[in-house]
Amino acid sequence: MTELERILADVVAANQVPFVVGMTGNSGGVTWSGAASDARAGVPASVDTVFRIFSMTKAVGSTAAMILMGRGKLDPDTPAASIFPEFGKFIRS
Repeated sequence: MTELERILADVVAANQVPFVVGMTGNSGGVTWSGAASDARAGVPASVDTVFRIFSMTKAVGSTAAMILMGRGKLDPDTPAASIFPEFGKFIRS
């Protein structure tokens, strides 16, 4: 058992969460994947468990914006309507 697997198992054993699934990687691909779950909770989990993830737009969009700002390709003071002209019709004078 790796240290990461021990940490995940400890979190489940302490009843902090019913299960946890994780994955790490780098530019070469997946370097580790694992899961820990409490069978008593009735929620089995494995690295193959499919989760429905909702409302990721804000997280993905804000991360993309931060990357673009870091590269000097997006200025946070730029009006949205100059990038997305459709936003102009929602701006009231």
